[in-house]
Amino acid sequence: MKTKRISKVTIRRMTDTDPDTSYLGEYSDGPKTAYAIDRRHSLECPINSGTEGKLLWYTSGNGRIELQMTMEQAQSASHSGDCDEDTRELSEVPAIAEQLEKIDRSILLCELREYGAWGMEELADHDHNLQRILWLGACDIAEEGGCDCGECGDMERGEFRYFNANVENYKGETPEQIRQYVRRDYERMERLNRGDWCYIGIRAEAEILIPSGDANLAQEITSGGLWGIESDSDESYFAEVGVEELAELRTQLSGLGFSKRAIRTAIKNAAHENE
Repeated sequence: MKTKRISKVTIRRMTDTDPDTSYLGEYSDGPKTAYAIDRRHSLECPINSGTEGKLLWYTSGNGRIELQMTMEQAQSASHSGDCDEDTRELSEVPAIAEQLEKIDRSILLCELREYGAWGMEELADHDHNLQRILWLGACDIAEEGGCDCGECGDMERGEFRYFNANVENYKGETPEQIRQYVRRDYERMERLNRGDWCYIGIRAEAEILIPSGDANLAQEITSGGLWGIESDSDESYFAEVGVEELAELRTQLSGLGFSKRAIRTAIKNAAHENE
């Protein structure tokens, strides 16, 4: 009398076509936190790497005048309303005053004339001109966010501009550490989109042959499977998951009445297949 039997057991790896990537973050049209990656700018640009405590550059239109200041300093002299007093106060900061002192009078005059905002009589006062170029530099840095990359980021036409990482994962970390983690998550997501890696699922399958007249009917029994596994994970982890899935399959086969010996033999000869 023919009885049902386990024809084969397979540990199968399959592409996960609907993975949950929320732990890494998401792309969107707008930033959701101060740590969002602006894909219009490079990762090294202060827009993305942070401006905290950094000296940011201002270069005049003719390229012959440069100033450095922090974002906090720039914002202090570029707010709405009258900025004259705050600009004067900023100009007295030793590091700023030293830079202003080195600016050539004639070069500064030439630069400010191009703006067309001041008459020649106004531009005759060099001290006032220094205040003007300082204010212009502060406004430029504050408005541009300290950008020094010329918007040479990863963003392509039709793509979302921002990447918002799941910063809830990094509560309690310093701003610098959070930015490092966000950059890591962004680079990981970009590699996923390029196809450098993918998500997979692993499950154990058993083909059972059930006698039916002169033929056998094939029935497939599977474990629940584990999904969302990163394809570049260590092989030892894949093996561990395979063992767990086989254990689940073993329980199911036992429930169907197969003997321990039959199950052990089938699992011992389990094949590995990738889809």
